Amino acid sequence: MLTLSPHHWVYGLFAIYAFSANNIYLRLPELQTHFNIDDATLGLCLLGAPIGTIFALTFGARPLQSIDIRLAIMIFTPLLAASFAASIFSSNPILFALLLIPVGILIGSLELLLNLEADHVEYAIGRKIMNRAHAFWAFGFFGAGIFGSLMGYYQISPQLHLTLVIPICLLINTVLLWNFKPAAHRPSTDTSKPPLFAFPNKRIFILIGITASAMLLEGVNQTWATIYMNDVFGAAPLLTGAAIVCFSLSQAITRYFVDGLVDRTSAQIVGKTLIFMLFIGTMMIAVSPSSLLSLIGFTLSGIGVSAIFPLAISAAAQHHDRPAAINVASLAQVSLLIFLIGPPLLGNVGQSMGIRWVFGVTIPLIILGYFLSSALGGSVKAQKIKKSN
Repeated sequence: MLTLSPHHWVYGLFAIYAFSANNIYLRLPELQTHFNIDDATLGLCLLGAPIGTIFALTFGARPLQSIDIRLAIMIFTPLLAASFAASIFSSNPILFALLLIPVGILIGSLELLLNLEADHVEYAIGRKIMNRAHAFWAFGFFGAGIFGSLMGYYQISPQLHLTLVIPICLLINTVLLWNFKPAAHRPSTDTSKPPLFAFPNKRIFILIGITASAMLLEGVNQTWATIYMNDVFGAAPLLTGAAIVCFSLSQAITRYFVDGLVDRTSAQIVGKTLIFMLFIGTMMIAVSPSSLLSLIGFTLSGIGVSAIFPLAISAAAQHHDRPAAINVASLAQVSLLIFLIGPPLLGNVGQSMGIRWVFGVTIPLIILGYFLSSALGGSVKAQKIKKSN
């Protein structure tokens, strides 16, 4: 079995978690046909997972800190794949939506466990790995895009496709965790209980304005890209899946290298560049006359959404008007609500105005984020010099 360094274990666990969680999005066009539902109804069905995720993120933090992280991840990741597979055997859309609630609880639990372990590893090895950990999440999403596209191309049913994901996740997860040793907890003297919801102040609302478009469009691309390619171009499964592949691969590569770019320039310059690329990519998707231009748009959008949220989290932590943990929590909670709830609700826009408008209506948010992006701050080196003075 594998023996890896602590951060490589974390990277692998993020990747297989993403693979288990994202295969279903490649088959949404067929599920929509199977249930005979429109975009608005599909969006409402997909709300089941965000409901479960929000529940887990709100109430699961303390219970999950006290369990065996190795055993929990060993169970939860293949169970997530199995829960997705079970949901698409539903006989009607209502049952499908209800079965997505436990799926969401598992997603929220794994988010907490894996991000907590990444934080512990950062403390243990003395350097940042969070952005690269989330880059490997995007690589796992890319793997799901490739696998799902091939399943569609060879006309494997969505039910069999998602069933095949279970043994793949079980095998890889077991290999990764066989010799896995969780990192020691980061020491803390803070014994206070954080609030269930940390209300944003003025500065955090500005950062929310920066992250809103990126968080919303990350979810929109994940949820609606395949529906878009199918509805607009009548694309074959391989081309439909290419939208997810282009988006996730560009997102993964950018996340992997973005820390170095921020160190050499500044968070503000990188943030403005990413938001501009997100604007161009989203515009291309909204008005593109060809599938090739749309795929370029999805690629640019993947780059655009890749690192805006972590840059904003860093900026929130540097505000000293109240404890950093409260600022970070208030930004993260609202941003995650936008990411989880926004994309399914935009199904109503797709139904009434056309699927292109699911992307088009986000453009004002992108413009807002661009003009607010000066709040992201300067370079890491400049911040260190300022602190030393």
